[in-house]
Amino acid sequence: MTFWAISYVWAKEALKVFSPFAMVFLRLSISGVLVLIFSVIIKKLQKIKKQDLKFFIGLALFDPILYFVGEAHGLKYISSTLASILISTIPLFVPFFLLIFYKEKLVLYNILGIIISIIGVAIIILKNDFSLVAPVEGFLFMALAVFSAVVYTGFIVRITNDYSVFTIITYQNLFGGFGTFILFLIFDFNNFEINSMTFKNLIPIVELAIFPSSISFIIFTLAIKQLGANKATVFTNLIPVITAIFAYFILSEVITFKIIIGVTIVIVGLFISQLKSKVKV
Repeated sequence: MTFWAISYVWAKEALKVFSPFAMVFLRLSISGVLVLIFSVIIKKLQKIKKQDLKFFIGLALFDPILYFVGEAHGLKYISSTLASILISTIPLFVPFFLLIFYKEKLVLYNILGIIISIIGVAIIILKNDFSLVAPVEGFLFMALAVFSAVVYTGFIVRITNDYSVFTIITYQNLFGGFGTFILFLIFDFNNFEINSMTFKNLIPIVELAIFPSSISFIIFTLAIKQLGANKATVFTNLIPVITAIFAYFILSEVITFKIIIGVTIVIVGLFISQLKSKVKV
């Protein structure tokens, strides 16, 4: 969660030089190759069964492709702190996805937690006149990222028992890198400047590739196997707090009292949504 938290700061730095599609393509390509080499060395890379290929394609489509496209474009419009707050709401919606596709029952606390967290988000994103604090495009792109992450969790639950973590992350990032390469060719290739590929400019890309895109995904997938999707995703509550601290010191983003109150309410709602209740809905 710490690596994912600081990834919003690194992404902000990378977007000063690279377009969203270029940044995501480079990030996933480097990560995919690194994890592939490591998986082969430790002999953890498995062959995908033909009947499971659709799950791996779906996994890569929603996260990293659609998730990172939404996140990268969203960060062009909103602050890294605000982006992390919106992403932290992912655990609120995972139970609804599991209800639809895996028939897992909702509890009353799930709904109560969503209501409380939505109030917290509203405090953060709305001004006193109820207008948005940032362009609506930023929130729509972040909504795409949240939706994609929720669906990704559903796919990851389906295959974690049959494949090693290293197999999942390797193919996820390789398929994701290929998909974002196509998007890069379509949308950004004509505007891409090869001179931008300097050591200094690539530092945040490499940081993104190694830490959040490789290490965090490996650790998080292990956590899902040990804790289950609902318990593992609740730790994303930590992300906005850690991001705000990094953004304050690295990007000089201002942490207002309003943001502190909003984040606190969001986190309270997230924790309530994870409580157990005998009341099923």
